[in-house]
Amino acid sequence: MKEIYDDHCADMKYEQHRINARIKWDTTPDQGEYREDLCDLIIEVTNARHNYGLKLLELSIEVTPEVPPVSEYLPKSEYKNAKREERKLHRNLHKKSAKILKF
Repeated sequence: MKEIYDDHCADMKYEQHRINARIKWDTTPDQGEYREDLCDLIIEVTNARHNYGLKLLELSIEVTPEVPPVSEYLPKSEYKNAKREERKLHRNLHKKSAKILKF
């Protein structure tokens, strides 16, 4: 008996949701439900993108390495080593952000 009552309550909630969507979007219940679900999905995606951007900003602030200023000419080998280290830092930052922000 409880299962029948629970099914009835779920059906009533669903129908009420359809009626509310129809009123909100001023259209048929099916179109209102579709628009309501689409709106919820768009909000969810927008929130996810916003959170992703905030996380990237947080990581970029957190991982910024302190590099001493170079005021003199570097030999070619030291310049290559510095560039290699810089690329390695960027790769590590990208890997770290990818691990944290898996979708």
